Order: sequence, then C-alpha cells, then structure tokens
Amino acid sequence: MRTLKRKAFFDLDGTIIEEVSGVELARILTKLEENRNKWKEFWQDQELLKNKSVDYDYAILELSEGFAKGVRNTDTEIVQYAVRRLRKRVKIRDDFPELYSWLVENRFEIFVLTASPIEVFNAVPDFQFTENFGLILEKNDKYTGRCILPMTTEAKKTIIDKRSQDASFSFGVSDSVFDIRAYEKLDIKFLLNGTSLPNENCINVSDFLHVKTILKSHLEKNKK
Repeated sequence: MRTLKRKAFFDLDGTIIEEVSGVELARILTKLEENRNKWKEFWQDQELLKNKSVDYDYAILELSEGFAKGVRNTDTEIVQYAVRRLRKRVKIRDDFPELYSWLVENRFEIFVLTASPIEVFNAVPDFQFTENFGLILEKNDKYTGRCILPMTTEAKKTIIDKRSQDASFSFGVSDSVFDIRAYEKLDIKFLLNGTSLPNENCINVSDFLHVKTILKSHLEKNKK
C-alpha cells in the first residue's frame, strides 16, 4: 500500500501572520542603527511593490538587496535582538492555530515560505513546521551585505515543485496572487482575502476555517 504524503504550503506574511515581518524587522533595525542611511534604499524601494508596472520579482530582488545593505556590517547578535522584539509585534491570524492542529492530526507536512529574511521565523515560535524558507543573507559574525537566496516567485516555485512531486495530495494558501503562480502544480490553491483573476485557477477564501472546510470535504470525497 502506497504511503500517503499530504503536503501543505503557506505564505507567512499577510497569511499566517497579519504583518509583513521583513518590513517590521527593518523598522526595528533602522531605529537600532547609528547610521540610519544604510536603510534608505530599502525604504525607498517599498514603492516598487505598489507600482503595477514594475515586475514583481524585480521588486523582490531590489527589496532583498536593500535589506542586505541595511544589515551590512551589523552584528548577528543585534539582528537576533531585533527578532526578539519582532516577536512582540507579530500577530497570528485568527483560526490558523485550529487549521494547523487539524493538519498535524491528519499527518500533513507543512512548509512555509516568505520573501522576508529567514530569521523572522524565530519570531513565530508556537508552531513546528516541516521546513521554513526565506531570504538568506550571507553572514559570519556580521552580515556581509550580500544576498544568497532572494525568495522570488520563481525561487518559491522551484522549492514547492520539488517538495510536492511525491505528494498524494497538496495545497497552498497565500494572500498574494504571485504566490498562487508559484503553487501551479499543487492540487488546490487558496487565495486568502483576495480576488483572483479568471486564469489563476484558485479558490478565494475569507479565513482559515473556510480552508479547513474545503479540505475536509475534498479528502472525504477522494479518500487520500
């Protein structure tokens, strides 16, 4: 009998948590820095995501580079301190803990991805995810100012495609239509609190209880 492998993929920012964790972390770090000009480029580039004429992955690359420049020559201990302060600002979306518990009970592997620095996962301590993926910044005792892995849509898609290929059932949830495109090969794609375009082939949902209801119905019908 084939072992069932159920896999769940989530965006972090604006999906599991209400905030954009990388932006919140940058706010904390900017205030901690003696030279706040290091962060000037990052804050200027925030407008890129609001500009519909700018390619989304280009904006993510620019923001990733801007964050890397912001923490260049910053001690890793300072960033760890900022992450501990970030923990007080992070708010888990309503009903995610209930969905998470149901997924664990039903033996789902749970993967979470974000374009924010991977360090932000230390500000979300109450869940045991199978794997976390985020922007990787080069560091030793200090951050070097170099990005190793910006989490563009294409980068997310590569990760998701690899980890979902042996799944008996898979789904993904995000508040961003760009993540829905990264979820292309998953069985079900959920867009949270958004309106998808006709060609996106996803289900619009208002909350995680809606997601849970649809998943339970699907699994019962398909016995996966």
